[in-house]
This record gives sequence, C-alpha cells and structure tokens, in this order.
Amino acid sequence: MVALRLPYQSESDSDQYLDVIYLDIKRIFFHLRRMTSSVNGGRVDQLVSDWERERPDVDASAMAIVGRLWLLSRSLDKELGELLAPHGLTPSEFDLLAVLRRSGRPGGHRVSDLGSRSLVTSGTMTNRIDRLEAKGLVKRISDPEDRRAILVALTPAGREAIDLVVPERIGSADQRISRLSQRDRGELVRLLDRLL
Repeated sequence: MVALRLPYQSESDSDQYLDVIYLDIKRIFFHLRRMTSSVNGGRVDQLVSDWERERPDVDASAMAIVGRLWLLSRSLDKELGELLAPHGLTPSEFDLLAVLRRSGRPGGHRVSDLGSRSLVTSGTMTNRIDRLEAKGLVKRISDPEDRRAILVALTPAGREAIDLVVPERIGSADQRISRLSQRDRGELVRLLDRLL
C-alpha cells in the first residue's frame, strides 16, 4: 500500500495536503494487465486480418488461437520469472524443486525419473541439478538398492525454499484465472487437453 499526499485548496486559500489516500499498487497493476489483455487479443486479430488481406489464399484463422496461446505463454513465463527472482530461483530450478517436493519421496529420485516427470532430457536435468546442488538446495546420494545409481533429494534448505515459494506460485496462478467460472475452467482444461 502506498500513501499519496495530495494538495487541495482550503477555504482560507492556503495550500493544504490530504494524507488519507492509500492505493494498492498490486491491484492497480492487476487491473491494468486486464485492460491490456484485450489489446493483446487485438494484436493477434490484426495479425490474422493482415494475412487475410495480403494472402487471401491462406487461411490464417488458426493464428487467432495459437497467437493468443503464444502471448499467454510469454506472459506466464515473465510472471513466473518475476515471482521467483526475489527467491534466487529460475523457472527451471523451481520446476525441479517442485517435482522433488510433490513426489512424496524424501529419499530422492533417479535422474531419469526426474526427467520424465519434468518432460526434459536427462542432460538438461543434470544441468539443473548441478545449479541447485551448488546453491545447497539438492544433494546427490547413492541409491541404497543399486550402488551404481545416484538419487537426487531435497536438502532441508531446498525443502524450505520450495515450501516458501509454492503458495506464492499457486496464488499467482489462481489470480490469473480468477475471472473464469468453475464451468469455464473445466471447459478450458478439456479444450487444452484436446490441443495437447
């Protein structure tokens, strides 16, 4: 919340200040973002219209959906990056910590299992593990069932970090879809599943 000091003219014609106005900056930016969302949709519609004008032989109507999904993806990525930056995490690091935390296996996971749960290659996963291990948030341990295998587990600091960030992340996601009814949410999930 921010207090604003606003000048006003009193009956005695001397300058006075009103110190009682408070603005919730987050709420203001949220509403500004809502206002610009229709502008972004308009940008996509303009793109489709331009192609219809310049290449009437090509049906560009799919771009009305794909373009919006692309803009939404970029916006969500930016939002997540901004949410995680104060915690010293990147989205990919958050993803790995979240996989480890929500798995319910404090003993750890093999790298191959982590890759399949995150939909990334084992090479990419190894780089993420290296970064988080350097930060003291994960550790590599020997698999008690197979000495040749290595497991990756959260450290106490890693568990604390992910437990701190997850409510913020979920709250951000909930705010993003707050304008959708439960019925709309179910329908959107169904439609996105069909696209996937």
